[in-house]
Amino acid sequence: MDPNAKLLYSGNWRDELFRSGLRQEYTVNFSGKSKKADYYLSAGYLNDKGVFSIQRFERYSTRASFNYSVNKWLKVGTNISLSHSVREGSAAENMVWFLRTMPSVYPVYETDQTTGQFILDKNGNRIYDYGDYRKSWQGWNPLADDAYNHAPWSHDDVSDRSYFEITFMPGLKWRTNLSVDFYQYNYDGYTNSEYGYAAGYKGEVYKESDRNFAYTINNLLTYEKTFGDHSLSVLLGQEAYYRQFKLLSASKRGLPFPGVEEIGSASVMNSMNSYQDNYRLLSWLGRVEYDYKDRYYISGSFRTDGSSRFHPDNR
Repeated sequence: MDPNAKLLYSGNWRDELFRSGLRQEYTVNFSGKSKKADYYLSAGYLNDKGVFSIQRFERYSTRASFNYSVNKWLKVGTNISLSHSVREGSAAENMVWFLRTMPSVYPVYETDQTTGQFILDKNGNRIYDYGDYRKSWQGWNPLADDAYNHAPWSHDDVSDRSYFEITFMPGLKWRTNLSVDFYQYNYDGYTNSEYGYAAGYKGEVYKESDRNFAYTINNLLTYEKTFGDHSLSVLLGQEAYYRQFKLLSASKRGLPFPGVEEIGSASVMNSMNSYQDNYRLLSWLGRVEYDYKDRYYISGSFRTDGSSRFHPDNR
């Protein structure tokens, strides 16, 4: 061992990947009520950098609710929420395992093994080391992926809960509830054509769109009556559920130059896929409850369902 040996280079992966993440969250809301109505409005913004330097999450959201008694026998209301978010660089399990198992002798940036100086690109910037010579974690550098390969997920959500309620007489009510949920996922994956594992085929662009729409309608007739020491509750209901999911994805390789992140600019088709699922469920239900002096209870219920998962003759 040479006592005069000096360390030429090392990789401080922890300091490069960890940080004190800044989280900003702002919310504003308004509410009010009168004899016949009440309302609530809110809006929010969230920006979370995360504890890893490659993490980013941003969300805009709003919500509104409104209830109104039209008259003595009719009441209506709705509650709707909307949000838009973008995330990139989520901290998966492999990132934690990477930090636990990556030796510090492997540098973050390409280094001249004779002088210990960083190797620079034509613009004078450091070049990330993908470690093709490593014994493990070959061809991967999470910091390089964050700098060169953009892969954001955008997420749009709409959710609504509305109802109307009719009171025919004291204790006898009809209520219809409508629930609607919609979300849209869009993924824009880009792997650069100059550095890393995709350089061999001149980069890749991958696009994916997931669309989900669902609604539930239920109609409920309820009757509640107390007479002396006896209490009776009866419920009859019908419910219909529908869900549609659609997926469309495609990827192409062979980009003309770095920075082009649209699929139409690539030259070689790599994959293409689409998928659709439709599901329906129709249900009928009922329940009867009786109690005497709040000490003795009898309850009975039934439910029957018809599902589109089965053959039409066996639903």
